[in-house]
Amino acid sequence: MNFYELKRKDNDIFPALLLEKILPKGKRKIVRKILYYAMVVAFFGVFFTLFISEASSMIFMFRALFIIFFSVWFTLYLFELMYLSYYFKDTKIDFEVLKLVNSSEASDITKSFVNSELGSYALIRLGITGEKIKEFLDNRTDFVTEAEYEIIENNDDEVTFAEFGQSLVHFDSDFLKLLKEHGVTVADFKETLEWVSRISKRIRNSERWWTNDRLLRFPSIGKSWSFGQIYYLDRFGHSIYTDPSYYHLGDKWRLHVETVNEMENILGKDDGGNIMLTSRETDTGMSIVASLGKEIVNGTVSPKVEGKRIYVLDVNSLIFSYEDRSQFEIMLQRILQQSANAGDVILVIPHFSDFIENSSGEGTDVKDLLTEAMSSTRIHIIAISGKKGFHEILETDIDLMKNFEKITIEDLTEDEAIEFVQDEAQIIESTNEILFTYQSLKAVVNSATRYFSESSLSDKAMDILSEVANNVVSKGKVIITAEDVSSIVEAKTGVPLGVLTKKEKEKLSKIEMLLKQRVVGQDKAIESISEAMKRARLGIANPKRPLGSFLFVGPTGVGKTETSKALAETFFDDEETIMRIDMSEFNSSDSVSQLIGTRESVGILSSKIRDKQYGVLLLDEFEKAHPDVHNLFLQILDEGFFSDGQGEKVNARNLIIIATSNAGSDLMYRAIEKNVNLQGIKEKVIGYLIDQKLFRPEFLNRFDDVVLFNSLSKNNLELIVSLMINKLNKRLEDKGLDIKNTPDLVSYLVSKGTNEKFGAREMNRVIQKELETKIADALIMGKVSGGDTISFIKSGEDIKIV
Repeated sequence: MNFYELKRKDNDIFPALLLEKILPKGKRKIVRKILYYAMVVAFFGVFFTLFISEASSMIFMFRALFIIFFSVWFTLYLFELMYLSYYFKDTKIDFEVLKLVNSSEASDITKSFVNSELGSYALIRLGITGEKIKEFLDNRTDFVTEAEYEIIENNDDEVTFAEFGQSLVHFDSDFLKLLKEHGVTVADFKETLEWVSRISKRIRNSERWWTNDRLLRFPSIGKSWSFGQIYYLDRFGHSIYTDPSYYHLGDKWRLHVETVNEMENILGKDDGGNIMLTSRETDTGMSIVASLGKEIVNGTVSPKVEGKRIYVLDVNSLIFSYEDRSQFEIMLQRILQQSANAGDVILVIPHFSDFIENSSGEGTDVKDLLTEAMSSTRIHIIAISGKKGFHEILETDIDLMKNFEKITIEDLTEDEAIEFVQDEAQIIESTNEILFTYQSLKAVVNSATRYFSESSLSDKAMDILSEVANNVVSKGKVIITAEDVSSIVEAKTGVPLGVLTKKEKEKLSKIEMLLKQRVVGQDKAIESISEAMKRARLGIANPKRPLGSFLFVGPTGVGKTETSKALAETFFDDEETIMRIDMSEFNSSDSVSQLIGTRESVGILSSKIRDKQYGVLLLDEFEKAHPDVHNLFLQILDEGFFSDGQGEKVNARNLIIIATSNAGSDLMYRAIEKNVNLQGIKEKVIGYLIDQKLFRPEFLNRFDDVVLFNSLSKNNLELIVSLMINKLNKRLEDKGLDIKNTPDLVSYLVSKGTNEKFGAREMNRVIQKELETKIADALIMGKVSGGDTISFIKSGEDIKIV
């Protein structure tokens, strides 16, 4: 559809567009407000002059003013109603599009767009300030005219404001460049336009007091007379339409349309018609019920559900209002009986598993009362329970559950969560003088998904949203950016996020050098690891997988564990962030249960990760683990999470996962003896691991890299010994002692500690025996004291302190 075709469509709403040209909506609102206050003044003027003698002329004047002001105000109000009727007219094209087309400059559509109400608001939501927009308009060279413009990627006759803006970017290269300079993709731009359009429509919708949704919020005088009274339920419950979950629902009800349709089908059945709603959080279930209420109000439900009243039982108030068990039972029975007699009640019981458990604790088995009530077709019960409570208390009760049809509510998807936080952000903005950019809300959802797994996505996102808002308000800022979100998440997790600082850039550029300072003789391995970690920090790697994942293959004692420790210290600033599991202990058929837990017990792996979600997970001797364990980690490496024995997600996306294996060492030894470069036999080693059925090909492919570690040469071992002596010297600093590091000492320790099978691992024991023990003895004997430099010399086959 081209620009001229769009322009011809504006005839359908010409009166509203003409009114908008003569007196724009914002100005109309100001004029009506002034007239309203003028009417109030004139009215009170009439009232007060009645008590003033000889003020008849003033009475007539105030009356005349009141009539004039009211007439003008009422006329403008009628015009406003006319405007709204055209605004929501089904023309297949957004009103805002036709309004923009009607007022556009023929030679410069982009300028008209960025100066329009919604266009400029969208750019503000993207963090593009008025100053930047002015600079863009003054310096551009690309102009889009009416003759060039057309709607692209449109498969029907409907045109939204978002589609109009997306098409404009397609034709205006300068405008696209402006967006890219601010880190805005075309997809982000379109989604922002959809967001501001929803905001605009919601504001206009709030002015349509004559719609079903608005009118039915006011209780009618005689509507309930055709049904039975429910005064007991009024005492211990409330209508869903007065519940906060309904009041704050906004447009979120559209997220739950499929679930609501399923509920509607169940409630419309001639028999049964009772629902068990399970979700991670009970509040999610209440939102679903509120969404059903929304559709009932809008009149978009089937005849069997139409006109139903949804009441929420206050279970805590009911339980704790009666100390006597029999009184509690009588009141519950009355509530159920009245609800059934009324014939139009859908009874909602939130926290259902707690209600069953608490009432049982009071000596009352409410299940019998509920079962009896649910046998009637005149009452429908919606029970809401969290997943954990459902599994522990309700699921095994077959007699109770046969009365319900179960609906499981899955957590929001990321796309749904974006819409959710957009709505919630507006609520926060209404009470604070702040504004969330689209990028900040996207960062909230991305952070909630990647870095927090303890609760539902909506709850995690809300927590971050609130914390960011409070932090920004305390600093006196107005615009909330993605960097504000990153700083909060970084403070909570310890994972470096957001824009790279100068210090971080320097550190990241030197990560390879920093690792090589600690790990000797494994340059190729470190290069591979460094490259992968740079990709992870810069957000280039897949965010739905762990930060990094490697299989370290090589002989014992060549630096695989030391590399893991060095990586933890370099990337997380703390060697203690490393978690180590000996996988040779998990070679039986029940190993997966030991790792992830069961309903009755906590798993070793899940508890470790929950306690320390950010760091390095080191899996020693991974080839010895049971094949089922390999399958578990296949999912973890691929998706970045797993479910524990209780069905709760465990997030592994903030970990660097390193599996080690000694398999193939003999193959590597032979290659080194023949002076074959290790990288040259990498495929051969991988083939060996597969042929020996140690690892499956698809499992090996999930790692970022399979890293081969060299056997250590004599020069490598000498460097390692020097590093070990330096480490020991740091430990001796508190005692004022210092070991003199000499070539002879290094050579002696290497000769004592060299072992082809154990690499440098034997060196630790040699350092302990030959240096640490001798220094300890010397301190005890008083041969050395604080401030001394300790020198070792060879004495026969041994060394001694001189």
